[in-house]
Amino acid sequence: GAPAGPSLREGPAPSPEESLKFRAFWGFANWFFGDWLDQRSEGAAHLPASGAFLIASNHASHFDCPAVFIAARSLGVDRVYAMGARDYFFTSPFRRWFATHIMSVFPISRRGVREGEVDAIRAAIADCPEGQRAAIVIFPEGTRSTSGEVRPFKAGVGFLSAKLGVPVVPAYVHGTQRSLPKKSYVPQVSRVTVRFGEPLQPPRLGDAPVGSACRPEVRAANKAALFAFRDQLRRRVMLLQREVLSGYRPLPDEPIDILREETEAALEGLRETLVSAPSAAERVRSGSGPRDSPGARVEQREGRSFACLLFTTATVILYYVVRICRGLQDLKSFFRQPGKLFSGWG
Repeated sequence: GAPAGPSLREGPAPSPEESLKFRAFWGFANWFFGDWLDQRSEGAAHLPASGAFLIASNHASHFDCPAVFIAARSLGVDRVYAMGARDYFFTSPFRRWFATHIMSVFPISRRGVREGEVDAIRAAIADCPEGQRAAIVIFPEGTRSTSGEVRPFKAGVGFLSAKLGVPVVPAYVHGTQRSLPKKSYVPQVSRVTVRFGEPLQPPRLGDAPVGSACRPEVRAANKAALFAFRDQLRRRVMLLQREVLSGYRPLPDEPIDILREETEAALEGLRETLVSAPSAAERVRSGSGPRDSPGARVEQREGRSFACLLFTTATVILYYVVRICRGLQDLKSFFRQPGKLFSGWG
């Protein structure tokens, strides 16, 4: 069967912040998300002042994780990790390398968080120096949404919070689905907003006595507590979604008509479960905000599209540069000690 927890090959690389490839990628990512996608990071007051915590966000794009990373770091979080599906991020050499050395991903099973996976995260938190903040990004939906709707959450986020004894900060990411939707590989232009909400304290779970099985009533109470926590967390994320959509301001080169329709549809869906809020489409119709000439919009769209393509190309090039450098190092070692190749033959 599959191992209970991440191995050294699967988990985040030791101190990835110290590597040149880590600094090069995130330096470029900060410029790309900050200058070209005009990312807004909001809700700094809701992030815990010290210690470790989880960040639970909606999930609609592969850009969600770097967007949350950049937002958390820009608001003063010292270390940021992520949790990713073992059957996706650790099945190919490139994804494994990227998840391990760049994104600091802990592999988890889609069928539920295992004790070994919890222990690996707990060890990483313990290594964080005193006085620093560490965040672990998790996407409770389990997969990317194709409609932009916040899908039902899985109860594992509450279990993980209870086992680690850390609060959960809800987060909503907007704009990444348009920039890099599911099954798309070339980024498009869209303003990105990341908003953090008020944290939830970990749910209280009953423990079974040492050496005995968990009683049915305790198991049922724990299940109910995890489901209640899951639903409350999803509602917090949907409230953040309403706030972001209600005050959204598109970039000058974004398609206003399409954005108006999408925003109206999203807000209409939220009204079914949440208190109604002023529609962002009304603000668009009012004509508020600066307007650029058609020529300026075309120039900005071409420039931003080129930057999106450059981001994808730079990531692939960085991977192959690292692989080539490793190959040259191995070749250099071979010429220094060629006898090692034939050791044990005969």
